[in-house]
Amino acid sequence: MKTSTANVTTSAGIEVVLTLRVHVTSVIITATAIESLATTTHDRLQAARELEYRQRAAELGIAAAGDPPLSASHIFLSEINIIPPQELRGIGKLVKYVGGSGSEWTTVWEWVINDDYVVNGVFMVDVIGARAELSAR
Repeated sequence: MKTSTANVTTSAGIEVVLTLRVHVTSVIITATAIESLATTTHDRLQAARELEYRQRAAELGIAAAGDPPLSASHIFLSEINIIPPQELRGIGKLVKYVGGSGSEWTTVWEWVINDDYVVNGVFMVDVIGARAELSAR
């Protein structure tokens, strides 16, 4: 299995580790925020927003409570864009998983490919104001 890592910083100052893993039938890139004052502060605020949402839902019903608060991944990691090597574009299927509820600070991109395809290129990581590369070579 090929593995590569890179670090980027989001426009909000969140440091993120990106890990590329090339398997026989998939390519997986995981973006995980490094714990910091910014992440722990957001987690505390997120917990309060979730409690408020649950209380509204209990009092008014889910339909009247509005949308639940977005996860940290939706708020802070959504600006990360992964650009696969040219030869992988249009081959296989890309699925993006964004951290679910609460304080999940992870986003995963997964390309499902045929086992006869060889991934051998560079994935460009584009973040507002920054770039990085993950090599599958």
